[in-house]
Amino acid sequence: MRWLRLVESIDDSPDETLSWTMLPPKPEAIWFFDLDDREHSRSPFKVFYCDKPGITGYSACMIDGDLVDLHSHVRGEDFSCYRAVPVDGDRLHAVWLYLPVEENERIVEVWRRIRRPYFCRDIPLLRTNKGRVLALGAHHGMYEKEITYERLTSFPKSGPQRFWYSCPQDGIDCFAFDTLDLRCSRQEPRVLNNPNTFVHSGIGDQNFFTTAKLENVVEVTPCKAWGPGTTGIVGLVFLYSDGHRDSVGQVRLDHLMSPIEIDSTHEQHDMWLATRDYHYNGSSGNYFTVVEMMRVMPSFAENINGGNPAEEGLRWMRVRWRGRLDWLFWYRSCRVNFHEEATFEGDIGMALEATGGRVWEEPTIQEVPGYQSMIECV
Repeated sequence: MRWLRLVESIDDSPDETLSWTMLPPKPEAIWFFDLDDREHSRSPFKVFYCDKPGITGYSACMIDGDLVDLHSHVRGEDFSCYRAVPVDGDRLHAVWLYLPVEENERIVEVWRRIRRPYFCRDIPLLRTNKGRVLALGAHHGMYEKEITYERLTSFPKSGPQRFWYSCPQDGIDCFAFDTLDLRCSRQEPRVLNNPNTFVHSGIGDQNFFTTAKLENVVEVTPCKAWGPGTTGIVGLVFLYSDGHRDSVGQVRLDHLMSPIEIDSTHEQHDMWLATRDYHYNGSSGNYFTVVEMMRVMPSFAENINGGNPAEEGLRWMRVRWRGRLDWLFWYRSCRVNFHEEATFEGDIGMALEATGGRVWEEPTIQEVPGYQSMIECV
């Protein structure tokens, strides 16, 4: 049985029939969060498991800057998620964001970066019990004058830890939860006809933004470009000495190249990244930048290319195994920066910790019969 339908509406729209891949055990407890202010249908809904046994990471598929699918990776999977239809065929033109997780790491909270009413869509954020964050949308840019985060919900330690998301053909525009609604305001702004509202998340100077620390890296795995007619290395997956992993850029697990061992304790074992500029349609003004090659010295002296072995016109950047690597990108184009500082003021993980703490680490408080706890919104 592929879909289940809930005939009696649990929303304010009695004429809408909702369908689900897994029927919520308590439909009366479901509440909805709309990402998008445009008119849309909330159905059908797919379930997203945050605590499925054997989860190795989470991926998000983005098209035109907007979220279109989510996936929990498990060991031994066949990677059919990258070839799902009907959205964009086999999704060769999509951006894929990836957050690898440890064996005991899981998503425990869902947040949002509030962008409305200046944009039509808020940016959802998935936060793990290690404090790491997967941002399901573009990085904030010049059009966001004030950056505000709000926790939507958190999942109980004893589980189940999952939520639902709508999956019409034009992308995800609604989440459904049966956990506690932690929003400070339940009334969402409605500006459907506001002419000043930006439709897509990637308007203006927007980029997807990823960052990773470089200290104690023992292995790096490059990810090769997958778009038709494209070349280059679009992302990297790092393995650290304590066994955890992190990534920068775009990552599809079915396009990973061979891993490279790193001796980050050796002063001369640096990584070099080579970029090349390409002009759009022969234009002399507009161009985009691609990471074409990389080299790890001296343990792996050969150049590793992402499909174009030509070295003419390359600019090489030295990356030491300390500090952090920032990787900003927008589809084919990217901007890679090495910083000596491991953290920075705008780090999203630090921002959420400053806003909401680490509630999952606090001791469980037994509720007294007849007492109703209150959530204080500041």
